[in-house]
Amino acid sequence: MSNDRKSMLKRGTFLGRFAAETRGNLFYMTAGLLAPIVATIGAGVDLSRAYMSKTRLQQACDAGVLAGRKAMTDANYDNTDQAQALAMFNANMRTGTMQNLGRNITFASEASGTSGVKGTATMNVDTVLMRMFGKRNFALTANCEARLEIANVDIMMVLDVTGSMQNPVSGDTTTKIAALKTEAMRFFDTLSAAQQPTSIMRYGVMPYSNNVNVGRLLLAKNRKFMSDTVEMPSRQANFDMIQPDDVTNYSATYNSNVIAPSSWTNTTTYYTTYTQNYCNNMAPPASTNVTATSAPNTVQTGQTTNPDGSVTTSYLTKQNFRQQDYRYQYNSSYRPGRCYVQKGVTLTTYTKNSPYTNTHYPPQERFRNYTYATLTYDVSDMLDGGSFTTKSGDNGALATGVWSGCIMERDTVDFPAGDYPPANALDLNIDMLPDDDARTKWKVHMPNIAYPRATAPWNNQNENPITTTTNVGSYASSSYSDYAACPVQAMKLRALTSADRSVLQNYINSLTPVGGTYHDSGMVWGTRFLSPSGIFADENATAANGRPVSRHILFMTDGDMAPNFGIYGFQGQEYTMGRVGGTSDSDLEARHNKRFLAACDAAKARNITVWVVGFGTTLTNEMRACASGDKAFQANNAAQLQTRFQQIASQIAKLRLTQ
Repeated sequence: MSNDRKSMLKRGTFLGRFAAETRGNLFYMTAGLLAPIVATIGAGVDLSRAYMSKTRLQQACDAGVLAGRKAMTDANYDNTDQAQALAMFNANMRTGTMQNLGRNITFASEASGTSGVKGTATMNVDTVLMRMFGKRNFALTANCEARLEIANVDIMMVLDVTGSMQNPVSGDTTTKIAALKTEAMRFFDTLSAAQQPTSIMRYGVMPYSNNVNVGRLLLAKNRKFMSDTVEMPSRQANFDMIQPDDVTNYSATYNSNVIAPSSWTNTTTYYTTYTQNYCNNMAPPASTNVTATSAPNTVQTGQTTNPDGSVTTSYLTKQNFRQQDYRYQYNSSYRPGRCYVQKGVTLTTYTKNSPYTNTHYPPQERFRNYTYATLTYDVSDMLDGGSFTTKSGDNGALATGVWSGCIMERDTVDFPAGDYPPANALDLNIDMLPDDDARTKWKVHMPNIAYPRATAPWNNQNENPITTTTNVGSYASSSYSDYAACPVQAMKLRALTSADRSVLQNYINSLTPVGGTYHDSGMVWGTRFLSPSGIFADENATAANGRPVSRHILFMTDGDMAPNFGIYGFQGQEYTMGRVGGTSDSDLEARHNKRFLAACDAAKARNITVWVVGFGTTLTNEMRACASGDKAFQANNAAQLQTRFQQIASQIAKLRLTQ
């Protein structure tokens, strides 16, 4: 034993007495062992409390950033969004016994890029037993992040671009079309920010009003998709055949072969008051004894066929003449001098030449009147790159058909609003490919040779046909242009990332309000362009990366269905063609709504999620029924439109915790 240890055990010290006294040693030894046992138990209890607190803190942090990201309506994470995150964090920290475990609880959140929110939460948890050993509390920290992330997605924006979109919602300063353009791009920004490097996002746009502009896209896809003929409300000019009178035009007559007198003799007539210069320059007196010495001889000198089919023949008539000619001649040998009238000693002889033309016209059409009716035209040349003309212009003038790309639907049948669409309503068959039967194909829409029946397209609905000389303006004229509106060409689905933003921006900027509201036109064609099993199946059925595709229609409108008997649109002209079969305004509206819902059902049957937004209008029962589940939203102003579009974008992208 060392000297130090010996010193510690000296008798009289505590340890010395303890070592020397053997009575009760077991009790003291047991008491000495309790300290590490208590420390071990205390560490377990306090660490368990700290672990439970850390778990709750992490859960609250996660809930906070999720709430904050959901609250974001654009790429900016503002104070309101932060307040939502903090409120959700606090709500989670107040549950159970958390309010009794921790103190100094903090939570802060901020934006993480344009698609995420990150947060940090801290708290102190006091110890119960370990404070006896100097450990008074645990300082806990939780980090969390929520982000929108997305896999393969196809989105078709079916957008109402009717005339009312040029007006603002009551209380707004911006027009509805301007608000739509802004929010469409914010919608894109939110989704593209959530896009993963391995995912594919495709966007398409289907602007609709009376019609949709898809014809040239169909033609480019397959020439057989478009019909060589088209029925339309038009007019046929009627003519009478007349024989115009010949027209004769005479040219200036001239003389040739002139043999004038070689000598002159004075007559008894003279003047003494004329000067020599004046006398010799006076116009000669009229000739006398003018006598034809031969019969007229007419010969043809040429012939020309004119562009209008008339024939012009040139002629020259010749005839010989003789006559007594006179002149004035001054004689200065007299005082005063005399200005004699002289006559030729011999008669003057000459040939008189008279050229002229005669134009003979073929029989011609003379405009009589128009017959207004539903006419069928062959437009195959126009579809193949040529032109189409018809005598439907003013006074029967030739008019060239103008096709902007809008279409008339393929064959359909009328059915009551309460019935389900029959199988032979081919216009509602989303996926059927056209074949050689013209009824299965789509037709061109040419407003400039389409005509209403009278002074307004809603008048004289029962006059079929009507014959008149009135020059009623075509649907392309300013008076009726809204009744044959053609929006800008649709945009097919195409893969876009944030780097391609300008592509979509330029297209969205081109949208122009025009025409009336036919929801079925937009929904039918939005579904056709998105369907994985229809006319674009080769483009839509699978993704290039082989991963599944989530398909969505974002349908936005600012008004109720509003068909009109006089409109020449995607179903033709109802009051002359009766394709839908409406008998009144309310019946026509109900029938189009039925077709709209049939198109919505077709979309949902193809596993397409349909989102409906009513902008500045109350959601109708049809709009709600069209949407998938609870995905119908009402936006009463531009600010709410932003909120709705962002809600939809967030749900399409799906929030995910990333930390």
